[in-house]
Formats: sequence, C-alpha cells, structure tokens
Amino acid sequence: MRILLTILLLYSLNSSAQNQINGFVYDHTATPLPYTTVALLHTEDSTMSYFGITANDGSWVIKNIKQGNYLLQVSFLGYKTWYQLLHVPIPDNQPIRVALHQLEQQVKEVNISGERIPVRIKQDTVEYDAGAFKTKPDAVAEDLLKKLPGVEVDRSGNVKAQGENVTNVLVDGKEFFSNDPKVATKNLPANAIDKVQIYDKKSEQAELTGVDDGEREKTINLVLKDDHKSAVFGDVSAGAGSDEHYKLSSKIYRFTAKQQLAFLGMLNNINETGFSFRDYMDFNGGMRNMSDGSGMDFTLNSNSSPVNFGETQYGKITSGATGINYTYEAVKNNRINISYMANGANKKINTNIYTKNFALNNEFYTDEDDAENTENRNHNLSVNFRNRPDSTQNISINTSLSYNTQNRKTNDYTLTYRDTFAENELTDNGTENENGLSGRIKASYLKRFKSKWSIFKINTDASYNSTETNSDWGNIGRFFLTGVNTSQSNFRDNINEKQSYTGSVSIAHKTGNYYLIEPGTEAGMTIQSTNRTEGLTNGENPLIDYLFSTQYNFIRPSLTFKFNKKKKHLSLALKTEFMEINNQLGDQNIYTKNYIYLTPRFNYENEYKSGRRYSVNYNARINQPSVNSLLPISNNRNPLLISFGNPSLKPEYQHQIRANWSIFDQFSFTSFFSGFSFSYVKDKVTWQTKINDDLSRIQTPVNTDNYYSSSINADVSTPIRPLKITINFELGETYNKGINILNGAENITESFTHEARLSFENRKKDKVQISVGSAASLTNNLYSIDNNSAVYYTLTYFSDINIQPNDKWSFIASAEINSYYSQSFKNQDLIPLINAELTRYFLTSKRLSVSIQAYDILNQNTGIERVSELNYIRETTSDVIGRYILIAAKFRLNKADTKPSGIQLDIRK
Repeated sequence: MRILLTILLLYSLNSSAQNQINGFVYDHTATPLPYTTVALLHTEDSTMSYFGITANDGSWVIKNIKQGNYLLQVSFLGYKTWYQLLHVPIPDNQPIRVALHQLEQQVKEVNISGERIPVRIKQDTVEYDAGAFKTKPDAVAEDLLKKLPGVEVDRSGNVKAQGENVTNVLVDGKEFFSNDPKVATKNLPANAIDKVQIYDKKSEQAELTGVDDGEREKTINLVLKDDHKSAVFGDVSAGAGSDEHYKLSSKIYRFTAKQQLAFLGMLNNINETGFSFRDYMDFNGGMRNMSDGSGMDFTLNSNSSPVNFGETQYGKITSGATGINYTYEAVKNNRINISYMANGANKKINTNIYTKNFALNNEFYTDEDDAENTENRNHNLSVNFRNRPDSTQNISINTSLSYNTQNRKTNDYTLTYRDTFAENELTDNGTENENGLSGRIKASYLKRFKSKWSIFKINTDASYNSTETNSDWGNIGRFFLTGVNTSQSNFRDNINEKQSYTGSVSIAHKTGNYYLIEPGTEAGMTIQSTNRTEGLTNGENPLIDYLFSTQYNFIRPSLTFKFNKKKKHLSLALKTEFMEINNQLGDQNIYTKNYIYLTPRFNYENEYKSGRRYSVNYNARINQPSVNSLLPISNNRNPLLISFGNPSLKPEYQHQIRANWSIFDQFSFTSFFSGFSFSYVKDKVTWQTKINDDLSRIQTPVNTDNYYSSSINADVSTPIRPLKITINFELGETYNKGINILNGAENITESFTHEARLSFENRKKDKVQISVGSAASLTNNLYSIDNNSAVYYTLTYFSDINIQPNDKWSFIASAEINSYYSQSFKNQDLIPLINAELTRYFLTSKRLSVSIQAYDILNQNTGIERVSELNYIRETTSDVIGRYILIAAKFRLNKADTKPSGIQLDIRK
C-alpha cells in the first residue's frame, strides 16, 4: 500500500511544467460557440492527450500541459472541424482564437484524413470516440470506460456517468443478453467499439407518443465499428496453475445490421461463478418471484444459485456457465430477442458463526460450525418481442422459463452457553434435493390517437413458480440444565406453488400542451400454496400431511395527473387498493378479511440548469405476507429454534419519500450527487420470540407499528488539475428503528450506520492507471432490553495499478486490507489481499496474449460478515479460495485495427 501511494505521489508531481493554453471559439458571424470540444492530440496516433469544453462565452482553457508537439483540434456538431499543429509552451501564452465554418474550409498546413474527434456533445448526448483513448489489446468495454472523462467504474464493475448510476447498457441500440450493464461491459471487446454514447433514455411510451412522462434511464450505448458488424470476433482463453486450479472461457460475437448473435462460455474452479445476479433475476421473473417464502423480509441465499452478486464468493467453487443471445430486427423497432443461459456450480464451504443474543436480564451466546456441500444446475430461456406496426402503435411481449435443481448436504454443530457454562448443544446432518420450475409472460399494447384522448395502454402479466423439496435429516440435542436429550430422524416432502395474474388498462387525455389526465385501473390475484408431508424416516405413517393456501385478490383504480415541459416533470397519482385475503388449511377457511388502502404517488423533477437537477418522490405500497409466514403449523427442523406461521398477519403498509439533487459540470467534469430517503411501515412484519429456560426458542411472525428507516448520502467527484488526479468522496448515514417482541416485552431496536469512502486516481491514463483509497463503516446498535448496545466497524484500504509501457506488455496489481474492529465481537481481524497479473502480447494486432496471474499472494484471505438484527449480533467466518498462481493464454479471433487508425497527417514544409 505504501509503495503504491508513493508511486501515485511521484506520478502526480512528475512534471514540473505548468504550461497552459487558452482561447475562444466563434462561428463565422463572431457568435461564441458554447459546448465546443477542444482537444490536444498526440501527433503519432491521434489519441487524446488533453481535453476541454468551451463555456457560454466561447472561452476555453487547458492547464498543466507537458511540453511537446500536439495537434490542436476544435470541433462542434454541424461545423467544419478545425486543426492546427502547435508546440507547447506557446510564446507569451497568447489566446488562440478559432472561427468555425459550416462550409468546408481547407487547413493549409495539415492534410487531414480519417477524422477522429474525441468527444462530441449532441444536445442531450455525450459521444466519445473509442479510438481516441488508449487501451491494452485485449481490453474489454469496462477498461475503455475507465479512460473516459466523466465516467467512473468502481472495483465491482458498477458504472457511473455524469454523476449518476448507469442502469442500462445497449450494443448498437439493442439489448445485450439482459438488462444487466455488466454483461456488456465485462465481456464485449474494447477494440470492437467505435463510439460510446451516454444519454438519458426516455421510456418507450415517451418515444412513441412524443409526450414526455419524466421517466429516465441513464444509458450507455456501445456503437460497434463497421468491420465488426459483419465479421465474427471474440476470444478464447485457457489457464492452469498451482493446486490444480484452472480456468477456461470463450466469447464469440457476430453482429450485422439486422442480427446480433453472442455466445459466452466459461468453466473454472477459482470461484468465478458465471453470470451476474441481475441476469438470474431476469430469467426468474424478477424479485417478486424469487422469494423463498421465509417471510416479508426474505434473504436470498447465495448458495442457491451460481451467480455473481458483485461480492466475494465464499467457499471453494467449481462452476460453469454458457449463454447464447440472438436478436433479429427485420426493420427498425420490430425485433425479437432470444436468450438461453445455463450455469451450474459445485460448492464446498465451512463456516463458523458466532452469535451474541440479548435477552431480559441476561445474555447468551451460540457458536456454530457448519459444513455444506451444494450442487446447483440452472437452465433459463427468455424470448422478448417488440414491434411497432406503425408510428402510432407499440407491442411488447416478454416471456421467460426457468428450471433449477439443487442438491445439498449439511453437517452442523451448535453450542449455546452463558458466560462459560454450556446450556445446550445440537449435532445435525441432512440432505436436501430441490427442483424448481418457473415461467412468466408479460405483454403490453400502446396506441396513440390524434384526438385529445391520446394514449391507450393495456398490460397483462402472468407468472407461475413451483418448487419441490425433499429433505431428510437427523439430529441429537442435549440440554445440560434439565438433563433432557432429544433425537430426530425425519423426512419432509414439500411443494410450494405460486400463481400471479395481473391486468391493467388506462387512457390518457391531453389538456393543453403540457398536461395529461390518465384514469386507469389494475386488477389481479395471487395464489400461494404449500403441500407438506412429514414424518419419521422409517415410520409407517406420516406425522404431518396438510395443504395450506392463501389467495390475494385486488382492484386498484387510479387517476393520474401529469405536467411535462422540456426540463420539468410532475406526476401525481391518486390510487386506492381494494383487497381480499383468504387463508385456507385443507378444506377449512381459517381467515378471510377485506382491506382498503390509499396508495398515492407523487414525483417532481426539475432540470433547472444544464447538468443540474433535483427530484422529489413519494409513494405508498402494500407488501403481502408470504405463504410460509402465514402457515399455522410448527417447523421443528431445528429443535433449538421452532417456528410457527401466523395466518392472521396483516399486509405491510409502507410510505416512502425520497429526494435527490445532482450536479454535473461538463466543463470541469465535476459531479455532485446527494440523496435522502425516509420510510414508515405500518403493520411491519417482525418476530415474536419466546426464550425458554434451556435457551431453546419459539418464534412467530407478528405485526408491529412504528418502523422507521432513513438515509442520507452524498457523492462528490472532481479533478485536482495541479496534481493531475481525480478525487472521489462518498458519505452515507443510515438510521433504522423497529420493534420485535421478546418474552412478551417490546424490544425497541435502533441502528446507526456511518459510511465514508475516499479515493484518488490519476487523470492521464495513457500508460499508467493508479487509484488508491480508503473506506470506513461504523455500526452502532441499541436494544431497549436492559439497555444493551453493540458497536463494530470496518476500515478498508485499497489500491489498483495498471501499467502498460508499450503494446507488448501489461502489468496489473491490486491490494486490499480489511481491518475488522469491534467492542462486541470476540476477535479483531486484519486481512490483506494482494493480486497481480503480468501479460505479454504476441502476433499481428497482438491477437495472442500470455499472462501470469497471482491471487492472494500472502495467502491471508478470509471471509467475514457481520450483521445485527432483532435481539442479536452475528459474525460469520467462512473459508475462501486461497493463494494460487495461474498461467493463462488468450487468443482473439479477429484481426482488428490492421489498418492505420485515427487522423493521418501529411505535414508539408
């Protein structure tokens, strides 16, 4: 870490020259031209060295320029690009005055061919010429984005542009595999990209009707080079290393004007787990279809699917994945997209879980040692169809089908104790086989009329999800205080099903140039059921055999008012939800109730100045309990923690308000983003816990009031030009307050979390990229029972360096040190993680590369997670993949950039 900090400091202070140039840009009538791109290009390859944009008065300045020869380029959309060869420093620092002409004008000193303009601003779109930014020969789109001014890519691959998170990445204007930006940025070769366009994408309704509804998605469109739109390109790679580690991958692409074909494949045992979490969600119908039925606040188990959550993968994983994506667009806005993805993983993991429990007048602790072996296989197919029969209609149909299997074996040991006295222990082992099938179809139709009743919309959504689980387990429990011993050898066969049907219709009435009134209604039903058979493993008759179901019917009439101008958008929706809930056990109806809720929505956004906007949003919504949280049958899988469902649970009624303010200065590339949110939940679903004398527990979900959650955050990024670096600072504060019931008494919990992150990176990244920083997180939890509290914090130092001295060599290194401190946990931990990679390129166009990769060089990596919930705090320590050395080769299938690229100069003396 100190070495990398020293390198950054030396790099920042490397050049003592503080040269600058400045000037003015006008049109042929002497009118200033704002937002004009001014760039200094390297004369040998026309890649960008320095960059600026003119202000409203046409003035510009570029500072801290290294002495040398450059090609000055001035460009503005619709005008002839202007060039001049110059040497820096300029005598007397005289301003350079440039007049751009709409008609062609020859520059006598320089003959230009193959014009390359690094950055263009086209109304609301910023466009970068990819060839103006140097990347290594085998770089992917993510590496290119890191070079672009105004774009940030964090260590997990999340992209931020113009101060806002990028939520959508397109390739030639089309979807690529799914809605996850990382699939494109981490897989598409950088040398296949011609332009990078960044803009706020409007909704399909706004694009069709021309009536702006205020909905925006920060979008990046990767425009491919012409020679990559009619050729096969991609790469294949293979590597092997110490301790029998290996890695295989392939990426093959074929794009034409009408077709887009992509294939991705991988197989490895180094914990690279295939596609991303968002891909998996898309194929499973989104979050609402992925709940495991454990209650309102469900937690996705990362062991259940071999996907990349953007975080460290714990355990030791052998995984494979493959995906095929095909898009055919016969004519513009009439296309079909088909994607098939399959992945699987074998995962072995050992964890130690330490839990500190707060109870009335005492504390107790549990230590768990768990061993788990899991095998997952997933198959996902989606077909999406979009069609605009004419300029007034839009049809969209999205379908998905998924089949998943999981086999799981566990071997666990739990010890519960007070002080140093053991109270109980449990030894448990079991197997579980699961098969899941899910499908979804969504369809929408939109019609624009010429009358004042201008926009008609109809939407339908139907989904089905079925999971069959067969479990066998045996456990032995000992209760030392009472001398009671327990023993179980049981089986459980369980089938969970969920069906959802929704339809909505609306029509908008235009009242003037800026106003819309949109009445509409939505109706639907959700049916959930669980069919469970349970008994002794070798018993003749089952102990439990039942069917439980819950049905939720609703109607949601609404009236929406919209006001839309170019820079201002207002939407106010008055909504009411009428619902009926029926819970049934076998043939007996055990609970029926009707509810009426008001669920209004409000949204206002104002771009009061170019690059400056604020927004305020309020919404109310209903969260329906899951079938397992309603089930009135005991779950005694763990005799130390027995749970019952509650069929009388009410839906959660949530209110949330959010406010955001963002600034992006395209002249200095300074960005500022701040946000605030506050939510209140009535009838919050939480746990009612009874702790017995032997420290076994019984839990039941109940409704409580007065749950609050609030957060505030700020993010600032700005260049410090004298030091030639960019600084990024993030700050976040979160507060939560809730209630759970403990032995009949209310336990009020309050949680305060403080987070900060500071990082620096160099601005000029032709040959060296360096970033260093630190992050800190402090959590303070308060429990009203006996005024208990828990405090713990994490401090992280990180650094990355990427050196490319020439087109034959590349060196990458990263270092991360995580320090876990606590007043409440047993240990203080310091975990360093250092990785490095050295690459050598061969053959024409550097199509072949050989690399040596070293992971966890110090062999110190450990997985640690800390959480605080209900009446406890918990630390989980997991084993992770350790140190290895890998030698890998990669071969690019295409011959890209074989011709001279960029601006060709013919300098005449």
